[in-house]
Amino acid sequence: MDLQVQRQRLLELLQQVRETDGADTGSSLRDYQHELSVFDNHPADFASEDYQRTLDAALRANDARIATMIENALSRIERGEYQYCVNCGGKIAAARLEALPYADTCADCAEEGQELGGLGKEPTEPVNDGDPTWPMFNRYGTSDGQQDQPGK
Repeated sequence: MDLQVQRQRLLELLQQVRETDGADTGSSLRDYQHELSVFDNHPADFASEDYQRTLDAALRANDARIATMIENALSRIERGEYQYCVNCGGKIAAARLEALPYADTCADCAEEGQELGGLGKEPTEPVNDGDPTWPMFNRYGTSDGQQDQPGK
């Protein structure tokens, strides 16, 4: 794998990500909405604008996260660590780096969820009388706390 070609790809990706960050970032809803009044008789209009503003903020946060990952990949190229997994130290497949040039983990570590800080796969075995959805919801806790007990 030619590291200079990958470096150039990463620089182009970084430029693309930074160019998309120029979205409208009004500080208030009135600035964002471009209307004279944010008061309206239609609450759904306000909800739509609020949803769009939240979506834009999430997309900007994702772009910032990807830009950080690209910058980390560029620094790994400079240090000579680009083709090696940050978790296990194994070699990252060239096909993976072609598909995702800012990948920092090998496919095995990514499959185990280690690239997400250990928040990878959910348990797949059925728990609680064969209910496969219980592990997904149980991680948020239940309402069995002391505040939920009947008063005396």
